Amino acid sequence: MVSDKIRRLERRAEQPFRFMDLPGELRNKVYALLLCSFGSTPDRARERSDAFLNDRSGLLHVVDLLHTNNPTILRTNSQIYREAHDVMIKTNRFIRVRLTQALPLRKILCCLGVAVVATGHRAAQSSGYLVDIFMSTYPLSKYQGQSCDSRSTSIIVRVIDLELFCRDFKKVDAISPVLSKYITMVIDVAPMLDHKRPWYRDDFATFFSETTQKAILKPLLLLREIASVEFRGPVMPNIAVKLGNSMISDEHEDLDHSFHLIT
Repeated sequence: MVSDKIRRLERRAEQPFRFMDLPGELRNKVYALLLCSFGSTPDRARERSDAFLNDRSGLLHVVDLLHTNNPTILRTNSQIYREAHDVMIKTNRFIRVRLTQALPLRKILCCLGVAVVATGHRAAQSSGYLVDIFMSTYPLSKYQGQSCDSRSTSIIVRVIDLELFCRDFKKVDAISPVLSKYITMVIDVAPMLDHKRPWYRDDFATFFSETTQKAILKPLLLLREIASVEFRGPVMPNIAVKLGNSMISDEHEDLDHSFHLIT
């Protein structure tokens, strides 16, 4: 009897571990640990910001956001990829920010003390962002009815770091007086829905609910006196109107009132 139990245990031990046998909740936790483990903004990003604002000292290096992510699991099989990609997109909530080449990206990032997830080619080729924010000093009429200037530099940030970017945006006037007041923005919500998705990825159409849109666009309420704003994509009309009006309004407008508009 005992020997039979031992043999059964030995046979069970010889069977390979099957990840998909785990409950979905545990699998999602594994995905989050492997794909969504970012640290806080490094101190050196703030230190470089202070140095730049004080005396323009220091090299204009972009600070990367620290992480311990390991994307290997995405190459396991199509089912695991679908689940893991879903968790990664919905948890990290990446935002792509693009600036025309006329805007000094490195100076702006150093000035604001923002750490980034990706820059350059990696950011330009990325497709896993929820919102694309295009910034220029040209009138919006230049981009009406067409895609925004492809000759731009790109960064990927998290929503939480976009809040830092927007809150301190007035600091860019240290680079060029009243630069912030000449900025125009084209904000494309859910650009991933414009492209045909591969069969091994989930459809995110239902993810961009009014609640989600409010959450990912809320940091933009911290911006003031933007020259002009245009929203694209399936953004809720009430959010676009109220948020756009807030972004171009006077900088002394009550922020608590602005937050109340879309929450």
